[in-house]
This record gives sequence, structure tokens and C-alpha cells, in this order.
Amino acid sequence: MIKKFPIIGAMLVICLNLLADTYTRIGEKQTDWSGEYLVVYEVSDTKGYVFNLEDVSGNFQEVTLANGKITANVSNYQLTVAKESSTAYSLHTSQGYMGGEAGKNKIVYASGATSCTLAYNAGATQLTANSGTLSFLFNPQDPRFRFYYDASKQWTGKERIQFYKLGDFDVVDSSNDLATKYVQADFYARYSNWTSKLFYCQLQLAQSDYETGVPYVWLAIQTNNLTSIGGSYSSKNPNTEAGYIFTSNSEDTGITFPSSEGGTNGKITEADLTLTPTSKVNDSLYNFHIELRVIDSNKKVWTLDKELPIQAYFIDRVEGNESEDMDPVWQTLIEKIDTKLNIVSADELNIYAVNGTISGVDNMRIYNLSGQEVTPMNGHLSGIYVVVCGNRAIKIHVK
Repeated sequence: MIKKFPIIGAMLVICLNLLADTYTRIGEKQTDWSGEYLVVYEVSDTKGYVFNLEDVSGNFQEVTLANGKITANVSNYQLTVAKESSTAYSLHTSQGYMGGEAGKNKIVYASGATSCTLAYNAGATQLTANSGTLSFLFNPQDPRFRFYYDASKQWTGKERIQFYKLGDFDVVDSSNDLATKYVQADFYARYSNWTSKLFYCQLQLAQSDYETGVPYVWLAIQTNNLTSIGGSYSSKNPNTEAGYIFTSNSEDTGITFPSSEGGTNGKITEADLTLTPTSKVNDSLYNFHIELRVIDSNKKVWTLDKELPIQAYFIDRVEGNESEDMDPVWQTLIEKIDTKLNIVSADELNIYAVNGTISGVDNMRIYNLSGQEVTPMNGHLSGIYVVVCGNRAIKIHVK
């Protein structure tokens, strides 16, 4: 007689896999939390506990974590998050609407919606109830999930949770602020499409003199105006039109977070930028309100939302004579050193400036805008300079 048990077992495994859903960890701030979620405590990079909705010790099911995702048959433990107001949400489960009870460490369920708040902060999801006095946490000593109240420091020793959303999508880390204190904008004709009147402008987002170890980036935008860079830009826009941001998936692969500045060596894969002019300082310096959000290839989110000065007056070549360098700074320098220079961007040489010092490459020469060499003054520089390395040159703002 043929034994069929192994075949039945294999079929059962296949059926269970077909029933499994994929959930992805939320890793950044949300404008709307509506959706289906699991509440998870991450024991390690590969092991997690999913809240099973009960208010008892050991109220979880162990699951495997794989790069910020869970694939398992755990739909019975889902929470349906619905928006009740601009800041409040309800949590509906198979046992009713979930909430807490004031002054007690417990979970309660009701037939009607109860208000909670959700936020993503410092690498975890914050679920609170009862005007913020109850916080949903995991207690490794018990162990269990539940709402805890804050009297007598009841939250001490509890662990924060993660929300995993139903669906298979990219996992990103929490947002990080860029330490940018000013921006330099340079137009580069060799990347521009003069026929279609589309001009390539590189933005160098430089960090401050005193903040080190925080990345800054070089970002390239496409505009149809050589005298104004105000407006909205996105990597999602068509690359044949104004308003496009070049990313590492496009022609310009030099847009990066340099490791020399504490970055992750990630390339930008997604970017959204709004530049709103607020005031004029002089003919070359304008104050802009900058709203920027980028995601690098390590799935790390970086944000910038502040008013900053932008230096925006370098146009390397002009319409009608694009093959010749028309910038008098370059012309003067070429005459001084008797060398035809290939004008490049800062990221191509990995040049950066901090605390009056230009660094990044060996055997560089530094010139002021009058063409005088000032290399011996490196370490005490302030202003706009030209750095020459071989036959390559860039302009850089030193503070």
C-alpha cells in the first residue's frame, strides 16, 4: 500500500503558504495611518512577536522577520486603523474596538470606536490612548503587550513597538534631518538641453562649520529658467521637462551622501523638493524656504524644512555660445595657469569644505576669483574659490 502522508503534508504546507500575507514595517512618519496592521515587538533582526489581541501574559505569536517584512498567516491578529479626526484614529479588531482604561495597565475592547493617536518617532511607532496617558508597549519581563499608564514611571523597562502594514512595499528607515546651513547652486551647460530650453542646476547642500558627521548632499534639478530656481521638483516628474530631479537611477550618478561627511555612501533614489524665495540679500544671494525629502539606496529617509540662503549666480556657459566657457572667473584662471580646464562638479572630485578648509583630494591648487593662488591659506579661507586638480576644476563656497 502506498503511503500518502508525506504528500498530504506537503500539500498542507503549500496551502498555508498560499494563505500567508506579507506585512511591511512602517519606518517613517505617516500623513494618514489608515490601513491594516500587525503590532510587533522586534526581538531581533530575524525574530518578532505579533500581538494576538488577548490581554494575557504571552499574548503573542512568534514570527520570522526578513528585511523588515513578515510573511505569515496571521490575519486574525490584524488591526484596522481608521481616521476619526485630524489627529485621532480608531483601532478595530476581531474582538471590537481596542483601547485602554485610565489609570490601569490593561487592554479593553468596546463596540464603538475609541480614539487613539499614532506617531512614528525615533525609530518606533507610538500608540497612545486616554489623552496620551496610556502607552501601548511590550513588557519583556512578563512578557506581554498592553496599554501601560505612566504613574510612578510604569513605562520604565517596557519596550517600544513597531507597526507592520499589510502589503509588500519598500522598507525605509526613520527620517533624519540634514545639517545644511546654506546651499550653492551651479548651472552646468554640458548637462543642459539648450534646444528644449532645459537647464541643469546642481545644488550643493553644505553642512555648517560646527556640525560634523552629518551628511550633506549634491542634488541636481532641471529648470527652464536660468535666473530663478524657485518652484517644485520631483524625481517622479518626466525627465524631459522642467521640475525633474536627477537621481542615481538617471544620468547623473554622482548624487550621493559622501562617507567622508558621515554619510552612508547611499545614492539618492527618490527626491521631492520645493524652493520658495522669501527675500533677496544681494544679486547673488537669496533666502529660500526649502522643503526637501530624499530616500537613499540604503532606504534611509532624509529631510530638510527650513529657510536658508542660496548662492545662485554661476552660469558656466551661455546660450548661443555653449561650446566656449563664458564665465570670466574661468577665463581669468585659464589665462593665469595656461591650462585648459575641464569644469566638473564637486561630487566628481569629492571636494568639500568645513571650518575654512577645503579637503577631499591631494595635489589640489586653490585660487580666488581673481585668479590668484591661495593654496597656502587653506584652513583660513572664507568665500568662493576655485579648486584645480590636474585639468579639472570646481567652484566651492567656504565658510
